[in-house]
Amino acid sequence: MSNQASASDERILGETKVALAACKDRLSEGVFIASLFWPLNSLFALEQSRPLRTASRVLLLLGLPPLLIVVVCAVEGTLLLDRGGAGLLQHAGFMAFFVIHVLVVLILPQTLSRFHSAIRHVPLSVDLAEAERCDNAGKVTRDLTELDDPRRWRVTRVVALVVGVLFVLYNALNTLKPYEVYGHDVWDSSDHLGGYCAARLYLAFTWGFVLPISLHALFAFSYTITRIYLRWGKLGPAGVVAVNALSPDRAGGLRPISGGIWAATLNAAPLGLFVVALACVHGRTVPLFIGTICWMLLMCTMFFGPLYSLHLGMRRRRDQFLKEVGNAYGSCHSQLRTMMNGEQPSQERVLRRVLNEMDELQRAFRCLRKTPVWPFDFRLLTRFLSMVALQVLLTILGAVLDRM
Repeated sequence: MSNQASASDERILGETKVALAACKDRLSEGVFIASLFWPLNSLFALEQSRPLRTASRVLLLLGLPPLLIVVVCAVEGTLLLDRGGAGLLQHAGFMAFFVIHVLVVLILPQTLSRFHSAIRHVPLSVDLAEAERCDNAGKVTRDLTELDDPRRWRVTRVVALVVGVLFVLYNALNTLKPYEVYGHDVWDSSDHLGGYCAARLYLAFTWGFVLPISLHALFAFSYTITRIYLRWGKLGPAGVVAVNALSPDRAGGLRPISGGIWAATLNAAPLGLFVVALACVHGRTVPLFIGTICWMLLMCTMFFGPLYSLHLGMRRRRDQFLKEVGNAYGSCHSQLRTMMNGEQPSQERVLRRVLNEMDELQRAFRCLRKTPVWPFDFRLLTRFLSMVALQVLLTILGAVLDRM
């Protein structure tokens, strides 16, 4: 009977391995990541591993329009405006827009590469034996199958595009009455038809198309990682997240995933320049600090949210193993007390064996306590804190300039 049960377990384990291997093969094709960034990956040649081609398309599609806008403003005489107005060369906000749009897209190829590495590593981070022991292998493969579905994020991407278009319309309405909204004239107001039309077309392409798709993809990736590892960390008594305590990456063998999370955060970080630039143009210190706080909350959510979901699974796994070692040590201790109380013949060989087991369990306990419970090291945390510190310094600089 036991042989039949063992054969059945091996058959189920084999089927699970096949299912996981099939999921791994599909994820390695990169369909999920490509679907998140479509059609930007084709428009800017993001996945062709040719930096020059990507850079040339970025400069053509995002660098050439600002130059055309400069020409339009030169013809209309709105490069510089008198009486406190904001000409194109006086509008720090639009200067920041030009830089941010190019910067965000130029970083995307590296981000896609990190995303592909992270997604390919997700099936490798499953402890198959633990999943089978708790009859959760089916849930794991189902999560991986859903992850591979390119249709999953279509609705939310449409919502992101609609939000981007609403921002474009809001800006268009504000520039119809610049004196009421800004208190001064601007180069892209309705009084300057060429600048008004050029700015609306440029913002429609960037705010209404490029940025919504880019930011939606970054947040979708972060949410996906968070959701998967929150669920996997709760499966069974120890979760199913495999942690390699001796991995050289000092992150439990999960560095590819934390690298993808950092790439998403870094790619979204330039949005903080929007806040500083607009505050410098319109001279509003309070919105500057409020915007910076919102930016910090956004970055912390993107960075620490997925990492914390991994942390919960890693910590639960370590604590469960420590609990099992502690229970085994408690059994040896009870056996030792029984011998010492004379309730059981204290044979020297048995006593030595029990003491040796207790020593081994103590060493195992000390080693297990050193198991990483965060999927990153101090260097990655330093990079994130440096990025936040830079934004804070820019905010303080913007406030100082506003007071001058």
